[in-house]
Amino acid sequence: MLSTTLDVVGKIWSLPNTAIGLVVGFSGHIFGEVGNWLGYWNREPEIDWWGNNAVQFLNNPFAQTAQAFGNVIIYRGGAYRPGAVTAGSPYTLGYEESMHVRQGQFLGPLYFPAHILLGTTAMIVNWDFSNWGWHLSPNFLEHCPHVSSPSAFRC
Repeated sequence: MLSTTLDVVGKIWSLPNTAIGLVVGFSGHIFGEVGNWLGYWNREPEIDWWGNNAVQFLNNPFAQTAQAFGNVIIYRGGAYRPGAVTAGSPYTLGYEESMHVRQGQFLGPLYFPAHILLGTTAMIVNWDFSNWGWHLSPNFLEHCPHVSSPSAFRC
């Protein structure tokens, strides 16, 4: 009962991020459908209404890889899909993104500023200005979902 209550409160706290995710997800879905019809996008966009504790947009041209926005996850497709195993982790990309959903539910509107601050710090500290550099320590918002087990979210 308490965990359900906390989950609902977290979803409400994360609503600003979820609203952004829904706008980006639906816009990308429509853009992908039109692009697919015109022959410019070779993947069929899909919507999974509730997977990994979020609305999931699959094969979305607006995603670089996979991104969580509140209770929305947007996947590029190809290697970036919910069941894919991520680099440097024994867990699926869907699991990793569901951890970002939980982080967003905990931090609410502070999630994006914290993520930007920690990601930029990680890139500078590690002198790696790539997507991989963003995921390194001290950006625990990215690093921890790669190394934490599903039964022990310790980050």
